[in-house]
Amino acid sequence: FMGLSRQQMLTRLRRKVKRFWTNVADIFGVDVDLNPEDIVDDTAELQSYQLELMKIHLHALREYDPGRLESAVTLFRIRSQALSRMTDSTMGWHKLAAEVDVRMIEGSHNNILEQPHVQSLAKSLKDCLK
Repeated sequence: FMGLSRQQMLTRLRRKVKRFWTNVADIFGVDVDLNPEDIVDDTAELQSYQLELMKIHLHALREYDPGRLESAVTLFRIRSQALSRMTDSTMGWHKLAAEVDVRMIEGSHNNILEQPHVQSLAKSLKDCLK
């Protein structure tokens, strides 16, 4: 982070703050209306078809209703989580599935498929399949 330019730092912070508020809104059941300007620093840099495509994707995200799965799911998650996700051990899956089995595994999002962390994931998967 410290190796980034001032503009890159601001961009990253802006995105993290937006993600944080989106997560908070999700936890408390409040709608957040994202616009292309919330994601891209300067929409003028986008071609018109790119901006339109982004608007279509954001609309689809707002309108999508995955429904409820009337069976159990297994969630493999790492031990450390973002502050906004600490209140919900199922990371929102309890809203979508009848039952959520949470399995804690070693590693992070960036290295879960690398040694030695992949061993933790493999062991948990194997235990689930027994």
